[in-house]
Amino acid sequence: SKSKAGNPLKKLAQILHDPKLKNKIAEKFPNELSGVRFNPDPTLMRDKEGYLIKPHPDSPWKMASFLLYFPKNNDNEDMGTIINIKEKKCFSEYDQAKYRVNSGLIFARTSKSYHSVNTLKQKSFDRDLAMLLYREGGRKWRQQTLLK
Repeated sequence: SKSKAGNPLKKLAQILHDPKLKNKIAEKFPNELSGVRFNPDPTLMRDKEGYLIKPHPDSPWKMASFLLYFPKNNDNEDMGTIINIKEKKCFSEYDQAKYRVNSGLIFARTSKSYHSVNTLKQKSFDRDLAMLLYREGGRKWRQQTLLK
């Protein structure tokens, strides 16, 4: 028998596909998202030891990225996504989202928006998160798969 709470992943998928959330994100980034058609593409991720993302801008088809962190505790706050600045050919850290319980990060893609993740070094640590990408265009990417 099903629990009264239902399937938590199905509920998460419904929230991430809710047009109200999409509209709120568009309101937060009116310069980047005004008049642009975009749809959600959610993914659950687990980053393991050795994971690294060097500073980079997102692909042109990504309009915004919304990261929700799911740590077990707040012991690894330094494992959040870093916002980088590029000056000439060098990157520096501008800010870093804390990888802690009930936290996350959202940013719009621009030609000057760079981000990274430091190398995960602990063997017993997994960086769990939901990544909600908003892709340009009218296609609904994975909704049918996630909602089954």
